[in-house]
Amino acid sequence: MAKKISTAPGAQEPDATRKLAGEKLYRLHKLAKMVPSCRSGRPRSVSTIFRWMTDGLRGSAGELVFLECVRRGTVRMSSREALGRFYEALNAQDTAKRPAAPETTRERKARTQRAESELAHTPNC
Repeated sequence: MAKKISTAPGAQEPDATRKLAGEKLYRLHKLAKMVPSCRSGRPRSVSTIFRWMTDGLRGSAGELVFLECVRRGTVRMSSREALGRFYEALNAQDTAKRPAAPETTRERKARTQRAESELAHTPNC
């Protein structure tokens, strides 16, 4: 089950409205131009920004992160600060759930030798 860690547009919009109240709001096409592109210099697609608001992105831990937005009539809007919070939430998931490095052969051999020496010094009952 996915856990929402940021505000989704429908369910918790009053929270997003309060957070975005003091921030300068932009329409989706302006936000798309603010986001770094991986498309040979062309801006991100407006539909990508819309999906971040409505569907969210799944992080490495399986949690959904949504771009905060407000609706003004039929128009969805968000801010630069909301984009920053969105990226921070995505990065926090990546760094918080890093798996432990696998045990190397040298470490495994050392652990085995320690266990064998402990068994050798333990009296048999």
